[in-house]
Amino acid sequence: MNRELLCELAATANIFFFRKFDAEEAEPTAVLFPVIGIITGFFFTLTAWTFTVLFGHLTAALLAAILFPLLYELATDWNGLKNLTSYLAMRADNLPAAHALTKKLEPEQKLTPIFLLVSLYLLRMLAFGMIAGHAPAVFLFVFTGAYQIRSELAAYASEEEEPLLEIPEEKRFLPRIITAAAFLLTAFLSFSLKAIAAGILSAVVLLLILRLQERSIQTHTGRIGLRQLHIYGSSAELVLLFTGIIVS
Repeated sequence: MNRELLCELAATANIFFFRKFDAEEAEPTAVLFPVIGIITGFFFTLTAWTFTVLFGHLTAALLAAILFPLLYELATDWNGLKNLTSYLAMRADNLPAAHALTKKLEPEQKLTPIFLLVSLYLLRMLAFGMIAGHAPAVFLFVFTGAYQIRSELAAYASEEEEPLLEIPEEKRFLPRIITAAAFLLTAFLSFSLKAIAAGILSAVVLLLILRLQERSIQTHTGRIGLRQLHIYGSSAELVLLFTGIIVS
């Protein structure tokens, strides 16, 4: 891996993670979004397997439920969860979707955002724990898939709008190839029919989420902004996490 690619990967990671990496003069690229997902998913998978070997399935599930969502949210500065909570709170107040997708919720002492934040966080804890305790490899499907969705959406725009991040035409299919390779390797190297089923189901759900979110962009904003990327990315992760529970 050459230095230029490492700097591009660092610049891409800086979009999502609180700790900023030295990217020199490199610019982020949507092509590398799935690589961020693979690294994140591999970290959780390896850690969950280590917990299982050391402490058993039940303890591994409990540790993952407590530690994994907390580590992930701290690493991403809670951007996904905060923006998704803000969006849902504004929609609950009957604000238009276009406004909720582009404008941050003003800080107010309201019960709804707090209730939503806690509820979403508890759902993530449940999903992390169940997957870690039964099928840790599913984390690779979840995060690779969620960042593939981010890649597609970041490069998507209507004819009148510019995308958030362009993907050069010669690299247009590279994120999909990276994601497909990660799914296939994870499924078949796990030597488990359950893992293969999880990969197939995750791929189907990934495509469905992507289609629905692209239609939402077409209807409401015409292009995706960074806030909208966090909202859609976080919601995609949550759906993929619960998809993983079905076969874990």
